[in-house]
Amino acid sequence: MTQHTPGPWHASTNFRTSGKAPGIDIGAANGANVGLVHYDTAEYMDSDRGEVRANARLIAAAPEMLALLERLIEVDANPTAASLDVTSVADAARALLAKIEV
Repeated sequence: MTQHTPGPWHASTNFRTSGKAPGIDIGAANGANVGLVHYDTAEYMDSDRGEVRANARLIAAAPEMLALLERLIEVDANPTAASLDVTSVADAARALLAKIEV
């Protein structure tokens, strides 16, 4: 399997309004451009900005979601390990959801 760009990823707080694909850039900590959540300029309305921002936050959280899923599998495989308890995984999931659902 091909490796993904290492996280963390972040969604820009500013809309790109020029160029061939207006929208929100998603970048990685190493400076890589991971992607762009764009909107169709022909049908764009100000109300679309909230949806575009929400989509960008969700995509930017992908590396953290992957890590959380891997941690959940570890807890399932070794539920007695002191450092891998279900409560800490659930707490991490709640924190990640709060970050995504601003």
